[in-house]
Amino acid sequence: MAQAEEEEKLTGWFNSTELSAVVTEGNSKSQTIGFKNLLQRRWSSSGLRLRAEATKAESSDVSFGAVDPGTVVPGTPIDEQDFGFILVEPGLEPDVDLALLEGRYDRNITERFFWHVGAGGDHNDDAGIIARYQVFAGVGNTWFNREGLELSTAYGLSYNHVKEETPDPGKDPDFAGLRFESNYLNAFGAATEYRNNWFVNTNLSDLGDFRFDMVNSIRVKMTDIMALQLSLQWLYENRPALENIDLVLFTDADGNVIFPCGGNCNETKIGKVTTRKKKLDMIFNASLVVSF
Repeated sequence: MAQAEEEEKLTGWFNSTELSAVVTEGNSKSQTIGFKNLLQRRWSSSGLRLRAEATKAESSDVSFGAVDPGTVVPGTPIDEQDFGFILVEPGLEPDVDLALLEGRYDRNITERFFWHVGAGGDHNDDAGIIARYQVFAGVGNTWFNREGLELSTAYGLSYNHVKEETPDPGKDPDFAGLRFESNYLNAFGAATEYRNNWFVNTNLSDLGDFRFDMVNSIRVKMTDIMALQLSLQWLYENRPALENIDLVLFTDADGNVIFPCGGNCNETKIGKVTTRKKKLDMIFNASLVVSF
């Protein structure tokens, strides 16, 4: 009877939703909204999960004054006029835009060994990723699967299609990959849980082209269905996307090229150069979690 009750707790439908929002108004304007949802269906020897995530952040540029045309005196030198101005407060513009959707099915071969298949897609505007799609399959191990302690690892092959904002001649947008995933949960007492979810994908034709996504989180239950969670996510691209940036020339009053600019220099945009984006993005999130 005890074994049947334990199995009943581990099977059925499960859903966990994370919501976070930060809004500022006044001298600065910003808006950040985060959403994550994990829907799972567990049977005695198989499981299905659907994961959806989205993070959107918007902020406004610094306010500035625009010359009021009604205060301009025609024919008078600019430096001799006393302009009025109109305060311009720019609206919110996107700063961060992340989204992910992934589905996966697992089926036990033995009590501790399983196979899995899945597919997903994501985009990350700031990292230069317009769209990234992946289909994968492989095997894995369930090391622990009981209330308060879960650990599983999965390994397999993937097919990837990546579209970046700036095309990279050194990368193939379609490639086969080697994939690893680890999911760990450990409960400390009745109210606190630590979670670590880690995903790695490597290009098999170019092992230096790999990425990983790791999330560490602490969740504290307030009720049976509600909890507060703090999480830190690392998004790492060993060979990040290219970007085109302005090439700026700084000169002093005599026309000599200088850098850095000490505040009394001329700034001239002379073209564009190509560089790579940063390898690591870190996202700290405080959220409300609803589970049922």
